[in-house]
Amino acid sequence: MVAACERCNGDKADAHAIVLFELEQRGLYVRPAATHAKTLERALSTPVQDLAGDWWMLLSSRERRPATEAEIARHLEWVGVR
Repeated sequence: MVAACERCNGDKADAHAIVLFELEQRGLYVRPAATHAKTLERALSTPVQDLAGDWWMLLSSRERRPATEAEIARHLEWVGVR
């Protein structure tokens, strides 16, 4: 849902591990799951941090809501920050 353009996805695919980790911390990269359906579920449950530092849950390509502290904490634990 984030950076779903050909150029951005290509840049992410070519990124080094440290860059991918930073993108994953901010919710801009989602690790692929065993199936496309599971990857979509993971993407929908991943909060995204904007440049101002605010966290959002993306609901669609045009809708978002603020992420809860619990959602942010779960995500940061998943990526190994907390």
